[in-house]
Amino acid sequence: MGKLSKTKNNVRPTKKTILSILLLVFLTHFNSIFQKEFVFDDRNMDPLTFFLIHTRTSGMSMTRNVLVVVRRSLHRRAIQFNPLVVNGGSFKDYFTRDFWGTELKSSKSHLSWRPMVTLLFRLEKLCAPSDYLLTILHLINIFIHLVNVNLFYEITRSSFGSLIFGCHPMCSEAVNAIVGRADQLITTLTLTILKSQNIRYQLILATLSIFIKGIFIIIFMLLIFGLTNA
Repeated sequence: MGKLSKTKNNVRPTKKTILSILLLVFLTHFNSIFQKEFVFDDRNMDPLTFFLIHTRTSGMSMTRNVLVVVRRSLHRRAIQFNPLVVNGGSFKDYFTRDFWGTELKSSKSHLSWRPMVTLLFRLEKLCAPSDYLLTILHLINIFIHLVNVNLFYEITRSSFGSLIFGCHPMCSEAVNAIVGRADQLITTLTLTILKSQNIRYQLILATLSIFIKGIFIIIFMLLIFGLTNA
């Protein structure tokens, strides 16, 4: 009985700590729930508007070349005007089009390949009432971020580190902008891979990460490299 009570006493502070951290992280990001419209990459934005906002807030000027890049990227459509999210398509379409719904073989394609994320957006649009779609998308983003903070805490056992990881402004864009979903899911998979001791499970998650954000094929390559040199 003494041992059991001692174990319980040791567990309780850990649960209280992580719950307190998760509450603070939620309070840091919950204001995004009240956004009434899609922002930046979530929808179309006129490049001149983006240019004016950027120069006013940062006091920096953009060269013509940078403005061209902004125009090319911001004129793509991720959610609100993405045909694969709005109207759907065949399963193959999600793997042959970029994150903004443009054919990968097209010269206008951004070549940002994230088929699983686009599929998730489509499923969420089908399941969520249209009047509450934006709120639900933001809530899902916050929920995934809370999962990531919990995983980070379980790996590091650092309360301060978990709080910084959860509340630091560097993470705010990925949480508050819906298109940051890819970065959040990749973080979830990466932390789960680090936590897991099952090699087969790690390989499955590393393979899945490629379909969430193509550039993260590096996770798969590093995992293979680590296994071959273990």
